[in-house]
Amino acid sequence: MDLVNKSLTEKYLTEYWITAELLATMESHAARKFVIAMGKNPGKVALVLVCSPQPSRSTFANWVQWLFTPDLWFSASGLPAPQRAVKVMWKPIDKDDQVILMRAPGVEELELPEGIQQQLERALTTNQQLLPPPSQRFQDWQVSLLRRFAPVS
Repeated sequence: MDLVNKSLTEKYLTEYWITAELLATMESHAARKFVIAMGKNPGKVALVLVCSPQPSRSTFANWVQWLFTPDLWFSASGLPAPQRAVKVMWKPIDKDDQVILMRAPGVEELELPEGIQQQLERALTTNQQLLPPPSQRFQDWQVSLLRRFAPVS
């Protein structure tokens, strides 16, 4: 099977697409920190501070996510080969912190369906277990990995 036909039949986890979108935003708008909160539109969540009349079904409610290391390779037991990833740090925040963060330069809006937000949370918590326990936290930040596409060779 040639590379073009293989890429048409290969499926990727949603995590890869979320990471691609975050990296594109980081590159085009110099944004590395994102405030994750429910959006105003039903069924949407925004990677910025927005007020929502609907309660969030998100485990984290509102949190800040920092793309700390945008490109690294890691391996772990249970993985067939080294994986390319982004190192992500995140923590829950309250409304006062949201207001302060939203005034900082480099924060861009990016809306995702609510189900995608839940998949992002699942990826963060699941992939955190791939790190050694001492590396899963840094001060008051949770640390995890989000897998990203590897270059085609």
